[in-house]
This record gives sequence, structure tokens and C-alpha cells, in this order.
Amino acid sequence: MRILLLAPIALLAVATGADSQSRPDELARATAGRIAGKPVSCVDPRLVDGPTVVGKQTLIYRQGRGRVWVNTLPEECLGLRFNAVPVVEMLNGEMCRNDSFTPVSPGAIPGGRCRLGSFTPYDRPKR
Repeated sequence: MRILLLAPIALLAVATGADSQSRPDELARATAGRIAGKPVSCVDPRLVDGPTVVGKQTLIYRQGRGRVWVNTLPEECLGLRFNAVPVVEMLNGEMCRNDSFTPVSPGAIPGGRCRLGSFTPYDRPKR
């Protein structure tokens, strides 16, 4: 009987550990063949899709088929997991550096407040 009760706990521990791990391969795939541009403070959320959570400190937004925006948070966001949705509090209709957000994961209590960093554009080289 004890084994049956511990199995779900073990599965939960494995799933939780996987949720919080960094996925650098995702970042490498998203930026492959692209050149980093000068970081900017704000992006228009109507022009980007995402984000994709890469780790506790990195978000990826996609703009159309060409541009990828990488946002490196100023510090780790403890509640940020691969399946979390960052709910951003925008003050001027744009997502900007230092805007706060709350990571919300399905079936979990929302995480603490976190801050966005600068947005670095990655574009394909011009031919």
C-alpha cells in the first residue's frame, strides 16, 4: 500500500523538476542563423507571438516568420516554468523593460512577481 501512495508523489517531483529546468537548446534553435541586434526597451505586444519560456530567466517572442525577440530577465523568476503564461502588467500599451509580470501555470498557484528585461532582436542576415 505504501508503494502506491509514494508513486504519485515521485511522479510529481519528477514533473516539477522538469518544469523548472532551463532549455538552452530551445534558445539555440530560435536564434540559429540569426544575428543579434541592439536591445530595445519596449515591443508592441500586438506584433509578437509567445512567449516561449526557456528557463527561469529567458523568454522568447516571435514576430512573423523572421524576427525573434529574446528577453533576458534581470533576475531569475522562481515561478517561471515551461508551461507558464507570463501575465504582464503593461502601463503604456507596450511590453517594456521593468514591467512586472506574474507567471501563471495550469493547475498551480500563480508565482511571485517578476520583471522583464530588455528585448534583443534576432534577424536573419540580409542577402
